[in-house]
Amino acid sequence: MEREKHGIPRKADEQRMKEYLLGQIPEEEKAALEEGYFADDRRFEDLLMVEDELIDDYVLGALSAEDRALFEKAYLTVPQRREKVEIAKGLIKALGPGTRALNPEGSSSAARSSWGQNSLLGFFRAQGPLVRFAVIAGGLIVVVGTSLLIDETIRLHSRLNNLQIDQEALKRQAQSEREKFIEQQTQSNQMKVELERERSRRLQLEKEQNRSTPMSASIVSFDLFPGLSRDIGESRRLIVPKSAEWVRFRLALEEESRFETYSVALQTVEGKGLWSQNELRPIASRRGRVIVVQLRPAQLPEGDSILMLSGTLSTGERRELADYVFSILKK
Repeated sequence: MEREKHGIPRKADEQRMKEYLLGQIPEEEKAALEEGYFADDRRFEDLLMVEDELIDDYVLGALSAEDRALFEKAYLTVPQRREKVEIAKGLIKALGPGTRALNPEGSSSAARSSWGQNSLLGFFRAQGPLVRFAVIAGGLIVVVGTSLLIDETIRLHSRLNNLQIDQEALKRQAQSEREKFIEQQTQSNQMKVELERERSRRLQLEKEQNRSTPMSASIVSFDLFPGLSRDIGESRRLIVPKSAEWVRFRLALEEESRFETYSVALQTVEGKGLWSQNELRPIASRRGRVIVVQLRPAQLPEGDSILMLSGTLSTGERRELADYVFSILKK
């Protein structure tokens, strides 16, 4: 009787109302229950109290797994009921979970004598309009502020990720540019080394020629080209004066590939070897690259002769390149 005196439903009525709210009452009994709740103001208030407590338990996570599933399947299907749940969530955020004192099973009726001490929504209804407005406004501010904070956090994380991606791209681009610069610098250094080596070779060749040929010596020079006929009478006739001390031959190169060194051999048209020189290197002239050799007139027999040119690759392989046919006439 104490429970009914203070407007608190009996335990059996609580369980029946809870089953009603969780959709566990058969359809044929539901209409009669609803008619009784709506006809009796006290029973309707009891139903509201049980509903508020059920919402509180759901929001605070105090429902069992079975009741929680029934609550979401039956109770939350109605839009107005979902609004009540959202209000309860806002109240908990605004006031804190400690505002509701959950009573353990088996507590006395005196401990539950006040509806407002046992239900957030009951406490909310018991307050004046200004208090309710302040609580709702505070809850909305918390909810909206939390949403804005979450949105801002997500946006900042997105910007941070984009900045990190851009930074990685810039690092990769800088590394690529650095590698290209190093490669170009290496190629430039290699070209400088090759040019310096070629210049040294030319200077060495000029020194050797100067040592082998005195400046005051009389020299006669001839330009020879490969591919001329070896038939006697068709070779080029070269006249060597008796006053000449040296005979210089400039052999034009038609082979485009680069050989490490060249060799020249003088022989008769019958194939008899007369003279040879190795480790020769080409020099540049107005007519292109040429191989220069010098012989004493005494080394050149009168009549037809052949200068045989061959090249040596960096692998050591030697290739025959060209021959130069000429005929010597001494006067």
